[in-house]
Amino acid sequence: MARFFLLSVVSQAIIVAIGVGALYVLLKPEPTSAYHEATLGQVEYDYFPVERIIVSLPSNGRERYFVLDLMLVSEQADNEAEQNRVARVEPLVRNSVISYLSDFQFEELRAIPVAELQQRLEQALLRDFREKRVATPFDHVLISKILVQ
Repeated sequence: MARFFLLSVVSQAIIVAIGVGALYVLLKPEPTSAYHEATLGQVEYDYFPVERIIVSLPSNGRERYFVLDLMLVSEQADNEAEQNRVARVEPLVRNSVISYLSDFQFEELRAIPVAELQQRLEQALLRDFREKRVATPFDHVLISKILVQ
């Protein structure tokens, strides 16, 4: 009886070991080289915040406030010099955004979808930088927060 019990335990251990081995082979993660091949050609971006741009807009005889937080997106900011260039142009970004948004009435600006507003701001910023002959150290502009008051 002891032999039968021992044989049963050993065979079950072998079956469990085969199952664990098969499960490991099926579920093991891909090698890191496959990850690098999958991401080859993709661009890494750096993000630079421009927080609390406040614009006062007229609305039915009273002042309303439009507060934006932006993210400047750059493909080239992999070194410290590029990051410093982005930081130095923040006042120009703020000025351009405020100048552009100040031309709107509150209700008109409130009616613009966020994606469209983001696109318009990006175009306005790129145009202002070009007109002022300032190198643009960012590639895109994202709206990260909007507060309407």
